[in-house]
Amino acid sequence: MLTPVPEWIQTVALAFSLFLIAPSWASVINGFYTMNGNWEKMKSNYLVKFFILGITFYGLQTIQGPTQAIRALSGHLHYTEYIPGHVHMGTMGWVTMVITASMYFMMAKIYDRGIHSVKLANVHFWLILVGQLLFTVTLWIAGIVQGAMWKATNPDGSLMYTFLDSVTAMYPYWTVRLVGGLLYFAGIAIFAYNLYMTSRKPQAV
Repeated sequence: MLTPVPEWIQTVALAFSLFLIAPSWASVINGFYTMNGNWEKMKSNYLVKFFILGITFYGLQTIQGPTQAIRALSGHLHYTEYIPGHVHMGTMGWVTMVITASMYFMMAKIYDRGIHSVKLANVHFWLILVGQLLFTVTLWIAGIVQGAMWKATNPDGSLMYTFLDSVTAMYPYWTVRLVGGLLYFAGIAIFAYNLYMTSRKPQAV
């Protein structure tokens, strides 16, 4: 949509994009069913929190991404702040949560000891969860507002808003995104510190 590509190619791409929901959600459902009877570990095991929320964000992204191929949605959202919001939910939610949990697990195995601080790992989890939600949800809302402003017209058919008007309207959303980004950065800093201290922790006698 909004690109110089033949319509039939767009239609094929749209169909295959929607097909992607099935294999993606098969893996998400598999992950959730693996937790059957063990959901209490969401409270007691910090690694489970990272992995389950990570695959949850993967599931959300693999619905959001393919549905953006639908022409009605693409025409409203393409090139707006909504798109980086969608991408960052994947990178900051799904990918980072799964990778950081994997690194916590591997460091404990490599050094044959427990992680330096489970409490810090939990603080890290909540900081990146809240930071990521502030960052991405704000951009989704900003993108919807931005798309509406770009397409708003006066009765005579002229544009209701200038491009600069739409940029100015983004300032509050970008401020919230900054707050979310700072919280997220704080979480990553705690993560790095926790791994460093784990590597320095003396072996138990």
